[in-house]
Amino acid sequence: MMILTKHFPQQIEHLQKKCVEKKKDIEQSIELNRVTPEILQISGSLQQQSDEIPDNLNEQQTVLIDLENKKQRLESLLQAIPSGDATEELRQRSAWDLSKLKDLLRKLGDSIADKIAALAAFNAAREETEDQLLRITSPEATEKTPEELMKDEDTLCRLQQRILELDRSALEDEQRNEHAQLLDRIGKMIAAVKVCFWIPTTFKHLSESASFFMGKYLYD
Repeated sequence: MMILTKHFPQQIEHLQKKCVEKKKDIEQSIELNRVTPEILQISGSLQQQSDEIPDNLNEQQTVLIDLENKKQRLESLLQAIPSGDATEELRQRSAWDLSKLKDLLRKLGDSIADKIAALAAFNAAREETEDQLLRITSPEATEKTPEELMKDEDTLCRLQQRILELDRSALEDEQRNEHAQLLDRIGKMIAAVKVCFWIPTTFKHLSESASFFMGKYLYD
């Protein structure tokens, strides 16, 4: 038979607090067991992640998406780690991994931005070069005066310098090959223009000589 005392209400309150604390401990333990394996998996993948940035733009974008997904997931897991001394080590480890992820994303983002800018600059230079080569070698532009040939040479030299100043290392392999081909074509065209200008002929036959030498130097 239970004997009621004046301390009974306090005992009930104490037991209720103990139950609440026990329930909280169990819930935190369940949550910790839920987030820990995934946090350790992300941490392990980061240890295997190379600090070297891929050279290929498609590979860079693939890595960027993967790292961004990991960062967002780790941020969510970090918030879900229960508070307390027992989880402080896991919290610090997760914070360090998150910091490393942000550094990798920053470097990768800068590299992608530089590569995209380099590709845009190359595409613009290539388009202008193609337009100018087409103009210089068009059938309508075969009969040229020495002044016009000098103007063509100046244009070609300007284009040559523009392409030389491009950051070739930031280009994809395909664009690097096109970069070299453009310089070769411009160099041949400059040589052809010089030959047309200095060749001993009358202005009457200048256009015929120009057509011959431009075709020879440009496409050989």
